Amino acid sequence: MVSDDLSWLNEIVFAVSGRDVEMKSLLAERLAQEYRGFRAVHGTRTDEADG
Repeated sequence: MVSDDLSWLNEIVFAVSGRDVEMKSLLAERLAQEYRGFRAVHGTRTDEADG
């Protein structure tokens, strides 16, 4: 699984509420409705200190 694969969340919402959602699209839509902009930071963890 990759971090941008939210299918697991779509499945949970469907199991609990019976609503079929596409969570990435819904999140983007709701963020755009509520905020003019936001900052995002991406961090990584390396397995080697030398790498």
